[in-house]
Amino acid sequence: MMKKEKYTVEYPLEKVSKAILWKCISTADGLQEWFADKVSNTGDDFVFTWKGHSEQAQLQACKDGVLVRFRWLNEPVDTFFELAIQELELTGDVSLTITDFADEGDVEDAILLWNTQIDKLRRVTGM
Repeated sequence: MMKKEKYTVEYPLEKVSKAILWKCISTADGLQEWFADKVSNTGDDFVFTWKGHSEQAQLQACKDGVLVRFRWLNEPVDTFFELAIQELELTGDVSLTITDFADEGDVEDAILLWNTQIDKLRRVTGM
């Protein structure tokens, strides 16, 4: 099995309400708007579907209005992907920080995929 490499990317999201962003990252309906074609959940167990292919994840952490952390069930137990909302007190600007893991050597491709997803998030939130 390939070694996983942890990486973090921050996306400034001007003119978005924290409440709308929170709904987009923390609910199955919100995640389905930008992250996957279909998202369903039963409690902390989520199923993400893209083009007919499904992956299962478990919600590992949730700090209301701040962050969600999921672990793909088919990945090593010490890996996860986390979506965290940060707000700059002085300006009120909001950013979304993503922490994820990719196979060694695939981090650039993984970031490009996140860039595409965040572009979709910006469209659905009207940014």
